[in-house]
Amino acid sequence: MSYSAAVWWTVVVGVLMVTVMSLSVAAINPPLKMPHRKMEATSSAPSTYTTLSVNQDYSSVSWMTYGPEAHFDYGQMTPFKRVCAVAGKTNTNGTGHVFVLDAIGGTGNAAVLHIYKQNATAYPSIAPWKTVELAKVVSADVAPCHMAVLGDFVYLGTQASSIYAQVNWKTQETFQGWICTSMKPTVSVTATNDFAIISQDGCFAGYNKDGQMVIDGGETHPTFVAGTNAHIVV
Repeated sequence: MSYSAAVWWTVVVGVLMVTVMSLSVAAINPPLKMPHRKMEATSSAPSTYTTLSVNQDYSSVSWMTYGPEAHFDYGQMTPFKRVCAVAGKTNTNGTGHVFVLDAIGGTGNAAVLHIYKQNATAYPSIAPWKTVELAKVVSADVAPCHMAVLGDFVYLGTQASSIYAQVNWKTQETFQGWICTSMKPTVSVTATNDFAIISQDGCFAGYNKDGQMVIDGGETHPTFVAGTNAHIVV
């Protein structure tokens, strides 16, 4: 056998060996495939859910409702001057409400609470329902806002105002007041399924599900309750 023939034969054998080894490895470790999981409604998971997003200039909130197969409706809540907080309350039958706090949407930069009716069943929609202007909660364009929902009540405030508000979202009856006589701004609003806390940088107040204030006192740091949404420490 000539030298060139020997080299050719060695290359062919080498290629065959590499091919066989590659096939063997592929058989042992088949290529990874990302599983395609189809969403299915079960008793432990809702058949639909809705996502929300605030646009870059804070003038609108987009919503999209998804079902077992894919999203099947979407829309926008608009217009606002400056969206600063969004919360929701959903019932087990797919209906509910969305609450949008516009920091400076009212007269003289007063805060405005917009209440929307949500339907996430066969024909999804989020439609305007009620608007509550909070004349005493005067805010500023860049002030952080705080809001939480407990039972029939929405609690809210901003770090530009020493006045916080309690709004009965069913009747729109509103209380606007302060906790500290030193008139400190609202720095935190948190809630669990049974209790809500408003913290005003030196004093706090706690409300039960019936909207009754059941505790208040002084504080050296913001007081809060640990609910499903985190209290942000800044």
